[in-house]
Amino acid sequence: MEKGVVAPFMDTINAFMADLPGKLTILFAGKKTFADLMPDFIDILVANKATALDNTNVSGQSFITDVGNALAEHLKNQGFNTYDAAALEMYLSLRWAFVVTMRRQSVWDKQASNIYARKTHIGYDILQVIDKPLDKMQAGKISIGDGPLPVDIVAPPELHDIICLSLFVVRRLRALLGEEPFDLLCGLRAQAVQVDRTTYTNLMNEIGRIRDGSDRFGHHWLRHAFITAVCDTARNLEAAGHHQLAETTLNRDAKTCYTSRARFVANYDQRGERMMPTASMTPADVQAFIQRLSTGCPASAASTASTTSAA
Repeated sequence: MEKGVVAPFMDTINAFMADLPGKLTILFAGKKTFADLMPDFIDILVANKATALDNTNVSGQSFITDVGNALAEHLKNQGFNTYDAAALEMYLSLRWAFVVTMRRQSVWDKQASNIYARKTHIGYDILQVIDKPLDKMQAGKISIGDGPLPVDIVAPPELHDIICLSLFVVRRLRALLGEEPFDLLCGLRAQAVQVDRTTYTNLMNEIGRIRDGSDRFGHHWLRHAFITAVCDTARNLEAAGHHQLAETTLNRDAKTCYTSRARFVANYDQRGERMMPTASMTPADVQAFIQRLSTGCPASAASTASTTSAA
């Protein structure tokens, strides 16, 4: 899906930047690829933190840059349209939905103005702020004091360039096409006859109905599918002898999905064993079982269960 949706944007932009018209060489300051522009975009998102947290950047002015306008103009000249923009925005929204099981407003109505970045000791994070009590509860937060606190949801690193593409280029493409974008990361027209913000919700419900027979669990299925793919990668790394890399992969993505390593492996991996302590276990056996599972040794945990049952 990324190859069909994101690659056309990136390939067109990179080809354009590799051979810029003379009048744009100063504007791009020697940058030859979209990746070269990322530090500038991240600096803008870092500066957005205060306005993202207090919701005062709803005009989206900070996302308007000369470089973004130039790239959007080129995309328009190459035939990119609002359907291309909507496809990229939907792809980004679905991928970001993998991080938390169910977020409702923050998936389908998340505001562009509520996205910011923060520098870390190894690079940076891009986050979105959600501020509805239901979303906070489902993200593991509670309301305290005089009202609900904002919740920051970190984006998977592989989405960083797509987020910046959407915010700084695709939004400007929409504007050039005569459709000034709403303060939404998914900039669908609210008054469209066939497509509007509920389109994504309906799509997710349909995924739930097809997969699980319930329109309430589309988000859960996406989460399980994503985690299963990560676990498949870890299994392949283990088989190739890359044990430390497999461990790093599981630990990193468990953190990305806001869950523990034990739950990541035992509860969400659709190709993993469903391991539960048996009724015949003693309290000491149960504790040993949980300890093995929490340290990422499912085979040992399973053998403990079977051995205890046999005994």
